[in-house]
Amino acid sequence: SDAEALANLYASETSRVLLLDAALAGSSAAAAQCLLHGVPPSYAAMLGERVKQTPEFDPIKFLSLQSKRPPLWLRLNQPEQSTDVVNALSREGYAPLLAHPGTIALPSDVRLNNLAAYHEGVVEIQDLASQAIGDAVAPEAHHLVWDACAGGGGKTLQIAAKLRGRGAVYASDIRGYKLDEIRRRANRAGFHHVHTFGWDGTRAPSLPAMVKAQGGFDRVLVDAPCTGSGTWRRNPDARFRATPAAVTEFTQLQLRILQAAESTVRPGGLLIYGTCSWFVAENEGLVASFLAAYPRWQLQHQSVLGAPKHNSDTMYVAVLSCKSP
Repeated sequence: SDAEALANLYASETSRVLLLDAALAGSSAAAAQCLLHGVPPSYAAMLGERVKQTPEFDPIKFLSLQSKRPPLWLRLNQPEQSTDVVNALSREGYAPLLAHPGTIALPSDVRLNNLAAYHEGVVEIQDLASQAIGDAVAPEAHHLVWDACAGGGGKTLQIAAKLRGRGAVYASDIRGYKLDEIRRRANRAGFHHVHTFGWDGTRAPSLPAMVKAQGGFDRVLVDAPCTGSGTWRRNPDARFRATPAAVTEFTQLQLRILQAAESTVRPGGLLIYGTCSWFVAENEGLVASFLAAYPRWQLQHQSVLGAPKHNSDTMYVAVLSCKSP
């Protein structure tokens, strides 16, 4: 009967609450906070490592953000158009927030394909933390830059926009369809100084003639494959997949890719390493292992980007330079 079914449901829910109470009672404060915000308590130790590494990292604020989807972050290919784009989006009925020139936030439920500015190549979707990694590349006029693990090309196009046609960006990925996407996006934005090639990350690629002539790339960005722990707000299911074994596999892959890419940087150039992860093992730990194996490199600076300081994903970036002979 309906009454019996309701009674069974109530008993089941009561049992779950009691189990939850028991779990909380036997957990550390950090584990309890994880559980409260829908994050497996097994990550409490990793959060502790992050706070130890980055004292300003607020774990409570970070966890509280995990149940809230971040806004849709847009990057303008020409920041000087910020005011015009904001006004146009407002006229279309949206509620844009101009974070700073060239970066706009929209509500998370806005459909990108409905935006005229996107179809016209005026804006690109790119999370705020991802933009910060692209900013760390800091390309200068006439630089030749390699985006080694380009994916869909968000940072590739960001770098291309910064160069303003004076220089070139080379984008590679192991997945051919991602390179097709980069070419489509570059054409839509009117960037003709973006070049693509396939790369599997196992050894240094053959350098394009122009790059070889100057002794290597001015900048190499390795935005490495990772657990994606920094994107849990957009991909909640990912928080149940980042097992210790997965972290180990990723760190081994990340180190191999860095080792394969480092020789392509010209003397005086920069090697930039980034992930969309907040795990210390994939970030500061990985960079420390790389520096120990390759003493000619030195760390300029490193930082955790985005949430909890900003309403975005959480990412990491390190900028490395060659030591003087």
